[in-house]
Amino acid sequence: MAEASKYFYKNKMMTAKQLSSLPRCQVSLSHLINNLNKGIPAEQAILKKVIKKLPFNGGLYSVFELSKFPECVVERPCLNSRIYSGWEVEKAMTTPKNIRLSHKNNSTPEPRRVFQAPRKKPATISKKRALEIMAVPMKPTSTYSYWFKERMRKGELL
Repeated sequence: MAEASKYFYKNKMMTAKQLSSLPRCQVSLSHLINNLNKGIPAEQAILKKVIKKLPFNGGLYSVFELSKFPECVVERPCLNSRIYSGWEVEKAMTTPKNIRLSHKNNSTPEPRRVFQAPRKKPATISKKRALEIMAVPMKPTSTYSYWFKERMRKGELL
């Protein structure tokens, strides 16, 4: 019978079965074995959410740790979405937020083009002015809304 593989966990060597029997283990034995075979350390392999470590400057760091580096110019959610969208770690950290990589080749940053026309403030009148306008008699043949629109068009109401 082949000897079971042992993994280092909290200064002890343990088999996958022993690791799965720990009260802290949140995954099934088969999931745990898959995680361990992928090279994930036993401390993370027993947890449901495995924190992916990414290479940067010769070390392995999580997205949270990368977002704390002084080279990083974006916040953690932006960095996370960029990395999992396929950006290189260094470009994801050093490219400012409003620049996207072109889809043709992932090397040329393309500025985001956003144009919004300035919004006009709606015309408002004071309550006092509205009461003065209502006191003016209308033509007997026109409706109030027609009369009001005509006055607004002529600029008499403001």
